[in-house]
Amino acid sequence: MRKFIYILLTIAPIIFLSCAAHSEVTNSTLAFYVVSQEKIDGGRFIDTLDIPRHGFIAAKPDLAVTNLQEVFNDKSRNIVMEPDKDGKTNWIASSDLPQYLVVKLRPDDAKQFMALTKRSVGRQLVVMLGGKTLTAWKQVATSPEGRFEISFQDQGDLNKTEADLKKLIR
Repeated sequence: MRKFIYILLTIAPIIFLSCAAHSEVTNSTLAFYVVSQEKIDGGRFIDTLDIPRHGFIAAKPDLAVTNLQEVFNDKSRNIVMEPDKDGKTNWIASSDLPQYLVVKLRPDDAKQFMALTKRSVGRQLVVMLGGKTLTAWKQVATSPEGRFEISFQDQGDLNKTEADLKKLIR
């Protein structure tokens, strides 16, 4: 009996910590905000190294997503055409080009995303994951697809963000 209690006391913290780590993942939210140049009551100013002096966002996101359909690295955009000395076309992978992570939303969130982009044409959108700013863009048209891209210059940043976002795939 004493052996059983010892084993239970040894295993219980491991089980508890793994459950706590899993619950942290399930509480992550991909948040979309429409940016305003005017101060928003209860909101905050976005000013990061990647997105300096961007504007104000509301306290609550305009769209919150907790489940994603798919996340993948679009490696096809890192290939450039380069002619060789004989005039033949060669396709070469280039590490100098930005790398893109594609995030695809589930159908119900995709509809909400489409509505958000429709009412945000001409304005800036910011996407955050757990308080970290992932990307921002000026919405020039309604996005008919439930997907968006994040560009990266650093492979390490892309890999970390991809791993974080894949935790939202259910």
